[in-house]
Amino acid sequence: MHERNNILMLGAKLSMLFLLLSGQRCQTLHLICLDDIIFEDNSVIIPTPHLLKTSKPGRHQSPFTFHTSLKEYVNRNKGLRTTDQLIISTIRPHGAVSKQTIGQWMKLIMLKAGIHTSF
Repeated sequence: MHERNNILMLGAKLSMLFLLLSGQRCQTLHLICLDDIIFEDNSVIIPTPHLLKTSKPGRHQSPFTFHTSLKEYVNRNKGLRTTDQLIISTIRPHGAVSKQTIGQWMKLIMLKAGIHTSF
């Protein structure tokens, strides 16, 4: 149970950081696959090859570049993965999470920060 909580909080914190730093929706994070990510020495580049709700005709979202510990998240759950999606479930079989799960994690993080989520 302790390991599950660690993976949950790590995934929730990574999700919150991504959403805050990118200004994107849960859908964008939900669609990111490990194969899409370019790991460099001090940064991570995430292209967005998928069509998003906010995509304009003929234009895709520019890639996101982060200087974060995304590598740590990927390394910590490498042995658990059953999918190539970036964010995985904390419950076996550790597959991809839904947009709704990411949204629930965001509410959890906000509650832990003392922010009421009655919206």
